[in-house]
Amino acid sequence: MTLIQQAALVWAAATFLALAGTVPLLAQFDRPPTAEEAAAFVRSHAPKEMPRRGEVPEGFMLRFTDPGCDPGEDCDDVGPWSAIRRAYIEQSGANMGSIGINWPETEPNPPVDGKHTYDFSKVQPDPWELKQKYVICHLGHFGGWMADLQFKDRETYNSYLEKWAEAACRFAREKFGVTIFECGGNERDLVAPETYRPYYPDWHYYYMDPVKAIHRGMKKAHPDNKLMIGQMCYTDRDHIGALYAAGAKGHFEILAIHAYGPRGAHVDMEQIIEAREGMDAMGDTHIPIVLTEGWSAFPLPDSIEKDKRWRGGSRPYTDAEIEHYRQTVLDGWRNLMTPRPGMYDPKWVLGAHYFVLNDHWGGRGWEKRGKAQYDEQGNLKGFMLDGYFIGTSDPDYLKPLLRPWGLIDIDGKPKGDTVYAFPPYIPKHTFEAKMHADLKMVPYVQRQPDWKAPEVIADTPYRVTVTFTNREKTPMTNCRFSLSEKSEKDAPGGYAFAFVQGTLHTHAQPSTEHLVRAKLIGKAPPETIGPGETVTLEYEVTYDPALDTTERGDMRKRIRAYCDLYYVWEGRPYHTDAWLPRVVVKKRE
Repeated sequence: MTLIQQAALVWAAATFLALAGTVPLLAQFDRPPTAEEAAAFVRSHAPKEMPRRGEVPEGFMLRFTDPGCDPGEDCDDVGPWSAIRRAYIEQSGANMGSIGINWPETEPNPPVDGKHTYDFSKVQPDPWELKQKYVICHLGHFGGWMADLQFKDRETYNSYLEKWAEAACRFAREKFGVTIFECGGNERDLVAPETYRPYYPDWHYYYMDPVKAIHRGMKKAHPDNKLMIGQMCYTDRDHIGALYAAGAKGHFEILAIHAYGPRGAHVDMEQIIEAREGMDAMGDTHIPIVLTEGWSAFPLPDSIEKDKRWRGGSRPYTDAEIEHYRQTVLDGWRNLMTPRPGMYDPKWVLGAHYFVLNDHWGGRGWEKRGKAQYDEQGNLKGFMLDGYFIGTSDPDYLKPLLRPWGLIDIDGKPKGDTVYAFPPYIPKHTFEAKMHADLKMVPYVQRQPDWKAPEVIADTPYRVTVTFTNREKTPMTNCRFSLSEKSEKDAPGGYAFAFVQGTLHTHAQPSTEHLVRAKLIGKAPPETIGPGETVTLEYEVTYDPALDTTERGDMRKRIRAYCDLYYVWEGRPYHTDAWLPRVVVKKRE
């Protein structure tokens, strides 16, 4: 067990004990609580000293995804009472709402003699959603009498869909003032090929075909309407190129992505950058990005991820686990809001969801709908579920599971105080890393000679200057600098520190576990960085020959090294980083 798993974080322990000693108001309900009761419940669990909250930039759309129906309802996902979830959202900086209009529901019968009959009286949005500063309308076009028509008569299907989208978008704009719409479904790049073949050659054509019809109808309703598409499982230049190959150009105004990151990166910034590069290459530099998933608690620490108790219900969270959730909110927001000159601009991102607010029971209807798939030897290879193939050898995979993903637990109680400071306050600082080398730009994909990255030579020392300035009015203490790539061998959850008995400890990693290695040149950095103080460090950085993947396929591996700083500010641990270029590595000749 690693140090971070064993550590008892002093601040979290104090908070946990304080909450445990509180008599919760309405901790268990046998009915939906009123808004007043829910607000009282949330206040009853608030810390005596509220954490500082950050500011939401003007025009930025911020949302907590809060999955699940209310307890007792027959749904795939069930969470804490929605009134309690909303009480948490009300006291946060979240400002985005959503409504939905469903084609099969609002046009339950085919047209007669070419005349379509729509019944939008069935659209009854939640007033709570409508009162948010920004509201997005989801256009649902799956199912109903029109489902088979998409394959039997695509031209007629798209004609009907375009007309419905025009009517639906006009209704939503005139009735509710909605100007942003989204469609296409969720992670359709994962749809099993047998769902759409032989009618479409690949997933992106199946995905974009109805999107184009909806976009035409939406624009007929009002030329200023905007359509958000995407929401793929993974977004890189290949996925962006696939959308454009299937006709995305001119058929969307906002790109939604699911930027789930590797360990230590609770938003995968590389996906945002590649999405931007892909759209830039197509002349769509003006199109913004919204993270509808990806800013999350994933990857979870092993103590949570591998705990089999979630099949049976919830359990108390340890102090180290509570700190993990806090750090995912901090790291994601810092990444999104921090300019990286020449690499990333926060203006590219129009909005983000934190996924998710609450723990919830998931997959409660999967066993009924899922169909087991077996190989030739009769071994389980996975399940087909709602048009998606889930590869697994676990026969219990479709059984209900409590998903411990949220900032509040299944009873609605907070994990620490993170939920009371959303978005979080990030201590003011500047942090930059500069590599002193004129690197050659080379293609990293053989079939795409215009996709280029800087190239470094393995085992060659590169001089890197790191500069950090504390912009706060109080010191940053227990400072620990390190420089390497992100590794799957890093501490569970990606955070290489623990706060034990008031002292910050870093989780030491043998240098052989990282393939980017840094040697500090000169004196060691100070453990305390005072207000306004600047620290400059010099490193010699080398890249391991194992990072050269030239002979391993069409695409060369790109690697980005980071200078990480772990520190304590006002009694709590923080993490920040400075980026080096994302490079490809060539063995020394």
